[in-house]
Amino acid sequence: MLIFVFMKRYFSSSPISHGFIYVLLLCAACALPRSSFCQSRPSGLELAYLGNNIWNPGLKISLNAELPPDSLKTAKGNRKSLQKSHRLDVGFFADPGAYRGLFVNAGWQRKAIYPNRYFISWTANPLGLFRSFLHDTYAVSPAGEISRVFLPGRLYFAPSFQAGLGRISKKDPGRSYFARLNMIILMPYNTFVMPLLQVEVGCAFPLK
Repeated sequence: MLIFVFMKRYFSSSPISHGFIYVLLLCAACALPRSSFCQSRPSGLELAYLGNNIWNPGLKISLNAELPPDSLKTAKGNRKSLQKSHRLDVGFFADPGAYRGLFVNAGWQRKAIYPNRYFISWTANPLGLFRSFLHDTYAVSPAGEISRVFLPGRLYFAPSFQAGLGRISKKDPGRSYFARLNMIILMPYNTFVMPLLQVEVGCAFPLK
């Protein structure tokens, strides 16, 4: 309850907009497979550079909770492992000319691991919040007084989707390196939605 009070006080303006965000969050939470959460266990951390170019740098930290892997056969008769996991992403990035962004996402990931240690991963995060922080912003009261706005910006419902490639370390099988495309969808953005396409490059470490 205290979290929602804080969000309503500081995370922007319209009650209708906030109600829409809360409804979307509830629907996304109901869509998550709750039974599989009981089988997963925290297994690794990911640290990645995040940004749409070198002028808009950011950082993302992810926690993975893996499920028991499945073994599949490829079209060429080779075996590959399909690793399923739940994940939590927390990150930020800066657009120096416009705003700074802070986000948190939760969802699941699928990773196809091949015998040569390369893997393909795809991720869907139906749960997500994005908070923008604008530069210095001022408001004019009905009496004509000018005051500085505290923490100007907006809160958005922000599901995200990721797809990428990587390779597992030969010396340390628990460590891997990856590159991904990451798309965060902000809604409601004005009267529609706004996709943010970014590149992330990083490495994953096992939790001992």
